[in-house]
Amino acid sequence: MPSTPIEFVRRLTEQDATPSTAETAFSTLAEQAAQLIHDGDTVIFDSSSTVRRICPHIRKRKNLKIITNNIRICKELQDTDITVYVTGGEYFKKRHCFLGLYAERFLANVNADSVFFSCKGLSESGFITDVSEDEISLRSVMLRQARDRYFLCDDS
Repeated sequence: MPSTPIEFVRRLTEQDATPSTAETAFSTLAEQAAQLIHDGDTVIFDSSSTVRRICPHIRKRKNLKIITNNIRICKELQDTDITVYVTGGEYFKKRHCFLGLYAERFLANVNADSVFFSCKGLSESGFITDVSEDEISLRSVMLRQARDRYFLCDDS
């Protein structure tokens, strides 16, 4: 699996939540993450299903801007007052996300308050691993363009 180093990122983990089931763990993790998002923020969401679970918890936020490469996040927030920007790029149907150079160029022009992301794995030495180099490359741009970085992960 491709990997990239992770620096200056606060991990929000399942252990922070201490729930009894996996689904409850993800829901609690999403609730905790949502508490870090405030009215008026500009926030980047990656394409992970873990991050998408934040959406129901931020629906009432005011003057919020969400930037994402995930079409499902866009649809989840479509009937709210949240302004949603989608990166564009090459669309990958199976993952419901946009990737590639166009998406990276879009994000390179963004200055966000925070980014929320997840991935398939994290090595003991702190390297993020995921299913594709394109996702890792785009995530690297996301991390550079945000002041605060939040890695959502469980302990599986």
